[in-house]
Amino acid sequence: MTKNSHYLADNQTKEIHDLSNPVMDCKLEKINKEHLIFLQSNKELKEYLEKGYDGCPFCLRNHSRKAKKSS
Repeated sequence: MTKNSHYLADNQTKEIHDLSNPVMDCKLEKINKEHLIFLQSNKELKEYLEKGYDGCPFCLRNHSRKAKKSS
């Protein structure tokens, strides 16, 4: 992972993780390296969310459609 990355997007599952708030349930180590996209700003996060990516329900709940459905 790069030092300056704040978020990690998985282009296979279309899920975004918050690297400053990792949770065991995220299972980041299982993401295939070929599917990693490092996002370095809130602006990039917003752009990817607008493209249809979803926030992880564990570490990025405030941007997760899955977490909102289960509440």
